[in-house]
Amino acid sequence: MKEMWEEESPHLSPHYWDVVYTLLCRGSLDEARKLLKSHPQSGREDFVSLDELLQVAPQGSQEMPSRQLDVWWQSWQADCARRLMDGEFSLLPELETACKILMGDEDTLYELRKLGETWYNYLVTKVTYTRPTIGRQLLAELAEECLSAFGEGEPTALLDDILLAAFRL
Repeated sequence: MKEMWEEESPHLSPHYWDVVYTLLCRGSLDEARKLLKSHPQSGREDFVSLDELLQVAPQGSQEMPSRQLDVWWQSWQADCARRLMDGEFSLLPELETACKILMGDEDTLYELRKLGETWYNYLVTKVTYTRPTIGRQLLAELAEECLSAFGEGEPTALLDDILLAAFRL
């Protein structure tokens, strides 16, 4: 990923969109915006529309009540869905995928889960885009779900067991 920033024309890299998706999945929206702006078509309406969504994405804080964040989040995701349904990203399927990440589209997140390299990165993505105000008990359940979806039946490692135990506390 680091090499992408050093390239003169990062959009020509075969990994360009995977890096954009990875940044979005990690919640690194400013970095994703920067990489998207390096694309020669970044001035086109579909790129500008996605940039607007990234710019106004809800950012929670300890001081913000979870109900307020939840309402803000739902409104923002509804705007993402509206723009997708209106066909704003239809010229470039990669922008549609980026918007689906922001919408928390379960199929898209599942399809891209391996970009995060670990199940707990997949968990971060799921929490960020599907349940930003999740409670402790549900977080433990979601962690187990992400481990299962990521590992696809493989035995868990000691670190996985430790992390799951911590989520159950």
